Amino acid sequence: PSWIAACARQSVPVVVASGRLSDRSFPRYRKLKRAMRGTLARIEAVGARTELDAERFVELGVPENRVRITGDLKLDPPAGQPALAIDLIRALADTPVVIGGSTHKGEETALLDAMASAEKAGHGYVLVIAPRQVARAAEIVSLCRDRQRRVYRRSELEGRHLVPGEVLVLDTLGELAALYATASIAFVGGTLVPVGGHNLVEPVHAGCPVLFGPYVSNVRKIVEILEVGDAGRKVADAAGLVAATLEAFEDLEACRVRGELGREALEAHRGSVAQTQRMIEEVLARRVERTD
Repeated sequence: PSWIAACARQSVPVVVASGRLSDRSFPRYRKLKRAMRGTLARIEAVGARTELDAERFVELGVPENRVRITGDLKLDPPAGQPALAIDLIRALADTPVVIGGSTHKGEETALLDAMASAEKAGHGYVLVIAPRQVARAAEIVSLCRDRQRRVYRRSELEGRHLVPGEVLVLDTLGELAALYATASIAFVGGTLVPVGGHNLVEPVHAGCPVLFGPYVSNVRKIVEILEVGDAGRKVADAAGLVAATLEAFEDLEACRVRGELGREALEAHRGSVAQTQRMIEEVLARRVERTD
């Protein structure tokens, strides 16, 4: 509120882009509705991700004529796939890869269980774990060693060529999106634990089919898109993740097709960036008219 008020005092318009009010945060804001109404009325425009988000912003006090649905900026395909570092290309060459992205405690255990089950069925691969919090890297390394896994930190890769059965822990930032292009399948975290889910769009943009758990309140729209095209599959629990991983390695060509279908499904939702740009331009144009 103080930040928005400061902008108002300096005649700086405030715009909410790709706005979302989660199932967790909305009830909290609603309790403060009376106190927040004046603050939210100062917002010049809201580009909401979904119809539900738009309704929630209006209910909290943003004037209805300032709210529109512009979609989720993350759904717009990027101009190009992020480039992967040369040492990672070499490290993961000639081996199947499974990625656990943005994982939380407990989800790494499920991924290691899935790896062990796949190996018993004759399917070997390198597991890349990218924890949501990089500070947990040491904890995950220890967990892998307890499972008798050879494990490496990304920051200490030092030109190694990884082989099936090994684990790479991503303890750096900014490389996960590019890594998804190397994977046969990916699991996105915050979904087997009650967090609400993280970025499911990045692997789909890379053409990688995704698995996720039942806790997806933060990514509800993308889940709907992926489940229709079968590019994303929901698992009920850790045992479900094990079973889905085994199924994927029984037919990797079908996985590849699912990944392509997911990428095509997102293409149909392109346009959020352009709509958001138009909304901002309209706000600026109104501001110019007021000063003339």
